[in-house]
Amino acid sequence: MPLTINKESHMRNAILTVIAASLLICTSAMSAPGEYDIKTTKLADHIYELSFDGGGYTVKVIASVGVDGILLVDTGKKQAAEDLRAKLRTLAPGDPKIIILTHEHAEHLGGNELFGKEPVVIGHSSLRSILKQGAFLYEEFSEATLPDIGLNDSLSVFFNGEEIKVIAVTGSHSGSDLVVWFTKSRDACVAGICNSPFFPSVDEETGDVLKYSSAVQRIIDVLPPDVTIVPGHGTDCTIVELRKFHDMLFKTTEIVRSELAKGKDIATIEKEDALKEWKSFEGSYTSANGWIEYLGRGFRKDPADQRPFPVEPLYYALKAKGLDSALACFQDLQKNRLDKFKFDETTAAYIGYLLFENAKMPESAGFFELSLKEYPDGVYKELCYRNLGIAYEKTGNTSLALKNHRKFLELNPKDSTTAKAIERLEKE
Repeated sequence: MPLTINKESHMRNAILTVIAASLLICTSAMSAPGEYDIKTTKLADHIYELSFDGGGYTVKVIASVGVDGILLVDTGKKQAAEDLRAKLRTLAPGDPKIIILTHEHAEHLGGNELFGKEPVVIGHSSLRSILKQGAFLYEEFSEATLPDIGLNDSLSVFFNGEEIKVIAVTGSHSGSDLVVWFTKSRDACVAGICNSPFFPSVDEETGDVLKYSSAVQRIIDVLPPDVTIVPGHGTDCTIVELRKFHDMLFKTTEIVRSELAKGKDIATIEKEDALKEWKSFEGSYTSANGWIEYLGRGFRKDPADQRPFPVEPLYYALKAKGLDSALACFQDLQKNRLDKFKFDETTAAYIGYLLFENAKMPESAGFFELSLKEYPDGVYKELCYRNLGIAYEKTGNTSLALKNHRKFLELNPKDSTTAKAIERLEKE
């Protein structure tokens, strides 16, 4: 029986995720030191959890602080890096000597650049290449911030009086996931693999929702019963609670598998509230229906469209000859290379988003304008108007900043940040 995906619902969720991320970046991209409140929790004698609000979700970094210096597990968001460094210096002088990166997502490794070339950086063997291609090109990570040591299975680091086991558990949340286990302190960072007590998210380019249950079972099998589990975004938990998380993963996967086998499509499974027993796992990342859709796409028998967005050729066109060349490249590829690259309502807005996130304001404005030209009433118009207002304001074009701020405010009349921006610009 063919599987039908509720494409409208999936697209709507994707749009909301990107718009929400963009609106958060609109604030965080302009953050000054001191704007992130880094909270410190002592987990063991020399192990500290540093956490902050990443914009609707918690971001966590683990620090081992002792006679050997500082070892960090992840470096958090780029915008919070200065505040993270300041907080670390209240625990010990100097910067980290070792950084272990749990996986490729930006809110876990954005602080790498600030700490420079001095720390030894450890990551999965695939991470170095991942960070030098695709959308990561726009981050422009320097060579010094990329992993110096890569692993495929496991390795041990002896630091601050204990063995720290680094274990690769890849292929569920993402393609480069590591678990970092402080064996003496009995703390284990599992990063994105476990968002307990919430449904997890899945990087569908490098991860696999159908491998999630077995990945979590492997963690349970490896770690001792009295360890504290530290997720990258969720609530710290015990092995008992991790087993409950695994139970949810296993049973919900089987429920969706069973319902699909009966010939139901994803929309019907959602409408029948098939995962109502697991509603307590809903969080800011993934709803029950969102988890059904992840699983539905995982079970889909027909191959997904594997064409990438044209992020790489557009990046190189920008680097070589600037915005006009990149826009011309976009038009040429859209006309002549649909066999190789994906072009849809998302494409231009996504390129603009990548550029905006990395403070390339004139270039981002060019692609947001292109998105509005191609889809003036499209689903990304709010994202484009909001980011165009900020981009033009940052580049000193007051008239265009006001024009786009006003467009956004028409669609979001309760947005006080935009209203204040308009009031400020009108007085200039």
